[in-house]
Amino acid sequence: MKCLETIQQRKEEEEATKEKERRLKSAQNQVRVDIRKKAFEMKRVVAQELERQQAREKEERMTKLEKMKEKVEIDYHPANVLNDTHASLLRGHEIQSLLRSREENETVNFFRERYSFSAETLWKDARVRLETKLREAGLIDKSYARHVLLAMQPQPKPHLKSNIKFEPID
Repeated sequence: MKCLETIQQRKEEEEATKEKERRLKSAQNQVRVDIRKKAFEMKRVVAQELERQQAREKEERMTKLEKMKEKVEIDYHPANVLNDTHASLLRGHEIQSLLRSREENETVNFFRERYSFSAETLWKDARVRLETKLREAGLIDKSYARHVLLAMQPQPKPHLKSNIKFEPID
């Protein structure tokens, strides 16, 4: 019997210590929860204050912009977008005055020189002359004209032929 009583006493003591530990743990958890609640509440308050500050700054910017708009007062006309600027009009007048001041036979070279074929160079080619004659005769659309023009293709120039010979490697 004594043994049963001691076992039961130990169980009661163990349960009492476990209950104390639970209460202590619960108190510690409650303290942590309270700390976290305070931290969360502080963050929320700071975020709200920041939001209010940003809204005030935005409102101040908008009022400044409105005051600036009132000072400037711009008339917007869509046709003005397509019009020439003042500088481009002045440049056009300058070019016109330069053209008027130059002599008629003197050419004004506003742009860089052309690097293309002249009419004389083109007329030296027999193919161009043949094509013109075929057009004048009204035969350019016919198969005869196509065959004649293909037959007049220029021969490859000998100095452009390659002297390199490719041989298979064994």
